[in-house]
Amino acid sequence: MKKVFYCLIFFLYLLPVYSQDYSYKVFSEDGIYVRNIKNDKYTEKLVLKFKEKQPPYINYYNNNEKVLAFDTVTASIDNEAIFYELDKATCELKELYRVKLRYPEIESIIFTGNEIYCIEYEPNENNYFFTKRFLSSSEVKEKTELEISKQTMYSIYIVDCFFYNEYLVINYKDNKIDCFSIVSKNDGKELFYGKGKISFNDEKLPLFLIEDKQKLYRISIEKNQMIKENIKMSISDKEEIAFIKYCENFYILTLCKWKKSDFLTRFLFDVKKTPVWSMYICKLKGNEIVDKKELKKE
Repeated sequence: MKKVFYCLIFFLYLLPVYSQDYSYKVFSEDGIYVRNIKNDKYTEKLVLKFKEKQPPYINYYNNNEKVLAFDTVTASIDNEAIFYELDKATCELKELYRVKLRYPEIESIIFTGNEIYCIEYEPNENNYFFTKRFLSSSEVKEKTELEISKQTMYSIYIVDCFFYNEYLVINYKDNKIDCFSIVSKNDGKELFYGKGKISFNDEKLPLFLIEDKQKLYRISIEKNQMIKENIKMSISDKEEIAFIKYCENFYILTLCKWKKSDFLTRFLFDVKKTPVWSMYICKLKGNEIVDKKELKKE
């Protein structure tokens, strides 16, 4: 009887480790969904419906209690970027303020709750700056020049950025090549640079680096040195690694395949290939991705 009891306790102890059950928010044109993952299935539930359907080019930044929305298309005729805050009581995006885009141009945003951090490009100086504003005012409170390595003489395309402890990590495309720069939050000086795209999970966890679209590395920063470890995984020649997301006791791996676009898309938009996305749940055992299962919608 005691053996059965201890086996049961041991099983209950292991249960949270081996069960996949995780929820996170997904933004769409009609509202906010909660995506719940359980084992190899996921469901989506609309938890907040916008009063009006929003255009697909709105970018959303969530910080638990608040949601910031950013639009550079609607007001582009007047060369302005519009910042909105979501009013959860009325389900409306209420305009906070507008920022003139010419010049500088806002490339990427970090939203911490009350502060809005932006990477901004100033063509006259051919340089990038990191600025800080508050929700209450469009006035720039802090401005730091960024040191970013680039091969081209012209501007690069900033993909995204995020804070990682005392660092600012920037993903960008230089001449269509994926690159990253890790700079100091204090003075903007570049500490590390390389090719590939860094995937962010949590400041307490190592970063992941996606190289050549098919190679995955775990990187950590110790004593001003970047340590890179190869992660073994099975992937076909036609697949590309897009993202890897940590979800408490497992990972979501997003892969991409490209298919030839239909005639209408090629003719109207000159888009030759269309991405096809696949999500997988998996675990990281040592330096190897294991137990990979495709995630399907119920």
